[in-house]
Amino acid sequence: MTKKIFTLLALSVTAISLAGCFAKKDTVITPTVTGDALVETTTPSSQSYEYKNKEKWFSFTLPTAWTFQENVFGSLVMFFAPQGEGDKIKENLWIVTEELTGDVQLASYFELTKGSIESVIHDYKVEKEEAITVNGGNAMKIIYKGTEGENKLEWQQVVTLKWTTAYIFTYTATEDTFNNFIDEVDAIINTFTM
Repeated sequence: MTKKIFTLLALSVTAISLAGCFAKKDTVITPTVTGDALVETTTPSSQSYEYKNKEKWFSFTLPTAWTFQENVFGSLVMFFAPQGEGDKIKENLWIVTEELTGDVQLASYFELTKGSIESVIHDYKVEKEEAITVNGGNAMKIIYKGTEGENKLEWQQVVTLKWTTAYIFTYTATEDTFNNFIDEVDAIINTFTM
């Protein structure tokens, strides 16, 4: 399992970081209803839509300004924040899963993922680490900084386990833009349902 986690995270972190650096605006799918994959909803304070993943049976509610692309760079789905003027990368939240065997506990799995992150991020520095809840379920969160090429990036990674599946939600932004969307990212993550 450790080798699989390392490989998954190493490929994902590098690919996702590069995707954010080089993705063009026309490479993502805008939120539209296609079959029953997406359901548009409206909340009193803002418009949002529900993304549903039929393959892994989970969903998130996102602001309509956010876009997504499925099955990109090893992720099941990658959500993109609206791009601002002068952004070096597209801030993104990507979702990966891992099927687990045996009795795996959240704390031990989280420690394995942290070790994998440290081995692939240059200038790795942990900013914050804590136990949280995601829509009522136990989760672990880590915020860390590092460099990818010439970009100084910041990440937030949330890990939760549901039955025999690990769900890893990773937000990527530059150090300068990380706080621009962190509240929206936390709100999106907290809508995670199975």
